[in-house]
Amino acid sequence: MELITILLSSLLAIVSPVGFLVDQAAADAIRGQLYDAEELQVRVDNAPNFQLLRGKVDKVRIAGRGLYPRPQMRVAVLDIETDSISLDLGDLQQGDITLKDPLQAAVHIVLDEADLNGFLQSSAVTDFIEDQSFEYSNPVQERDASRYVISNPAIDLLEGDRIRLQADLEDQVLDEDLAVVLESGFAVIEGRQLQLITPQVMIGGETAPSQLVEKLTKGFLETFTLNRLESSGLTARVLEFGVDGEKLNLAFFVRVEPSSTLLSD
Repeated sequence: MELITILLSSLLAIVSPVGFLVDQAAADAIRGQLYDAEELQVRVDNAPNFQLLRGKVDKVRIAGRGLYPRPQMRVAVLDIETDSISLDLGDLQQGDITLKDPLQAAVHIVLDEADLNGFLQSSAVTDFIEDQSFEYSNPVQERDASRYVISNPAIDLLEGDRIRLQADLEDQVLDEDLAVVLESGFAVIEGRQLQLITPQVMIGGETAPSQLVEKLTKGFLETFTLNRLESSGLTARVLEFGVDGEKLNLAFFVRVEPSSTLLSD
């Protein structure tokens, strides 16, 4: 989502003086939205070039390697290729992005295991976890609501499109630590929803109750669905989801409607 917003905001610089280093201007605009970028190339295709003055772009191709949308959040590979883009030039001159037609793009992302673990240890994730409360028993007492704290999250990318997540579950009442391990395969349903395949949950070295696994699976299905983005005017469909060694490969199609709230954000 953050990378899509960066792309949209960067279109402001693409419609710049005609024929004058348009590709470089677009790359500089995208770099300006990122915390850092190891390698970034942008190509803006227009035929004829004067279409830029009308707010039209035939195609934009972005190839990034080692991109940092924020500190400690590294994307190993990002490739984006858009269809034609038509923008309202008057709004652009006022600093606003208004699409005349839907924006469509194919996106390919590769995430490294080491980068994912670096992000899991970042302040953004640790702060998020600290703000959460977790219940694993009946809330007989009020203290149960904040009894457990998750720390030291880590991820392992396995063969066969399987992923293992592990963390320490600290019981602040009994002053005990439990190792929690979740391992599962993943499949994509109709391009829009991730499904857990033969999930396994271990808590403190023991297999978790089947009721907990079923609840986890149901919650995962309800949470990780791209249908939830459609209310913001964004349609996304997963074309590829695969674990290759220590890399996670994602390819998907994105369509942003002119009415999308992402444009105003």
